[in-house]
Amino acid sequence: MLFVYSTIIYKTLSIECKYNPEILTNVTCQLKPINWQKSVCIWNCDVLQPLKNVTIYFQLFKKNGANNFLPFLLNTTLNMCDVISKRTFSVYGKILTNILKEMSNLNHDCPYEGHLSLYNLYVDERYVPVTLPLGIYKAVVRFLEGYPQVFIGTAVLNFEAMENRERRGKVNKN
Repeated sequence: MLFVYSTIIYKTLSIECKYNPEILTNVTCQLKPINWQKSVCIWNCDVLQPLKNVTIYFQLFKKNGANNFLPFLLNTTLNMCDVISKRTFSVYGKILTNILKEMSNLNHDCPYEGHLSLYNLYVDERYVPVTLPLGIYKAVVRFLEGYPQVFIGTAVLNFEAMENRERRGKVNKN
């Protein structure tokens, strides 16, 4: 008899990035396939002017049976500079901090300038606070600077919550 281990994994399907050319240059935003169930995002850019007060708007959408994306579970705003410098606390801020420490060079206080990079970024089960139902999702992240807010960029990540089935070994039936 074969024992099958089943859990939910999140497969990245696509990424789309838009940016303000007055603030960012040399932008690379691509998806690199690793295997049939995992792709990672690679994002690089050069900042033309120091970013001193970055606000992040994060929204999650789930595709329904009519092929429309509807708001799902999460719609939050974070000041990235406050979260990184630990001037404020939120669960989502803690998740963001952990992701940035592991997968980017954005692990210091503001201001941000020079070359910024996110590498091998994917939807890791460790950082998802709840198990999402099976289906296709869209995460929209908007980055704004200062007050009044100036558009820096937007990233749209499409991913699928799917079952992971791995062979863990044979179980002898005696």
